[in-house]
Amino acid sequence: MTSAEKTDFDVILLGAGLAGVATLEHLSRIPGVSLLLLEKEAHCAAHASGKNAALLRQALPDAAAAGLVQETLRLLRQPPRAWKHSDIYHPYGSLLYGQRETIAALRKTLLACGAEFMAGEAEIPLHLLPERWRESLLDRAPEAWLYCPQDGVVAVRKLLENWLEASQARGARFQSGAEVLTLRREGERWRVECGSGAYTARAVVNAAGAWADEVACRAGLAPRGLQPLRRHLYVSEVLPDLDPELPFVWDIEQELYFRPEDGGLLLCAGDEEPHPAGAPEIDAKIEKILRHKLRQYFPVLADLELRRAWACLRTKWPPRPYLLEAEPEAPGFFWVAGLGGHGLGISFGLGALAALKIQDFLKKS
Repeated sequence: MTSAEKTDFDVILLGAGLAGVATLEHLSRIPGVSLLLLEKEAHCAAHASGKNAALLRQALPDAAAAGLVQETLRLLRQPPRAWKHSDIYHPYGSLLYGQRETIAALRKTLLACGAEFMAGEAEIPLHLLPERWRESLLDRAPEAWLYCPQDGVVAVRKLLENWLEASQARGARFQSGAEVLTLRREGERWRVECGSGAYTARAVVNAAGAWADEVACRAGLAPRGLQPLRRHLYVSEVLPDLDPELPFVWDIEQELYFRPEDGGLLLCAGDEEPHPAGAPEIDAKIEKILRHKLRQYFPVLADLELRRAWACLRTKWPPRPYLLEAEPEAPGFFWVAGLGGHGLGISFGLGALAALKIQDFLKKS
């Protein structure tokens, strides 16, 4: 049987976003394991993974998630020489501020994972920002702040292309335009039927993002209560003399953040509204919410002209910051989903953990 005709694999992964491609990358390092990645869209990162703010942020409330970010950071600081895209990580830093208790909790997770940072409760480092912005921050009078110099911006699509190409070079297959129609267990194997054909495998990985519960239902499994949430991003008019290497700024209490993008600023009001899985439309009222927050908390930016806007989904799993589990009622069915808007930071480390679980199953099955 030729490679083109192969329909039986050790593992089939569903969804070519950050979770799916990162897990594929780690699985592809295991000798002798055959892999197929299925994606219903025409290319990887078609939804949340390719439409987020592209921020690598180390200061997360959950210690386990913050530790996973360090795995991604180590990779980006020393990328493999074989990568097609090398200049994809830009450590411009981050300036986060908020209430004393909130910042103290974030400091604790940063210390636990050995991250590089500066912190304080007075004399906020205004020199990191343009002079015309400083008054807004002084008026905000934050109780405490964090500066993480290794935080930054990542070219997400290029990162995924690197992972995907590395996996394919080790023998993994990728099939786009392959929406899962049916999924069921037949004896000791899983059968996946999609538009491009039917495939079987010893294990399947549900990395379908906002569609993960829907995929589980197609397999006859109970949904896990994953919550797709719509979020909006905006890009402002071009701002003369704006330094493109400024740190991203994040008001933790108000969930208001912004960074340089395409000559202007990328801004987010931190909105989260339940939304069905799909391609979300823009809600006009969110721009009003953004401007209201800016007038209250960073007025120097309140009247910017917004030239672009889009909406995307971030999917959360309420019990924990991510869902990484083997389905107890269905041997060989694995969940890697619900990364909660921090997929860029945690997916590489999470993919490694997922690969270990799957490898252990393959050895025992």
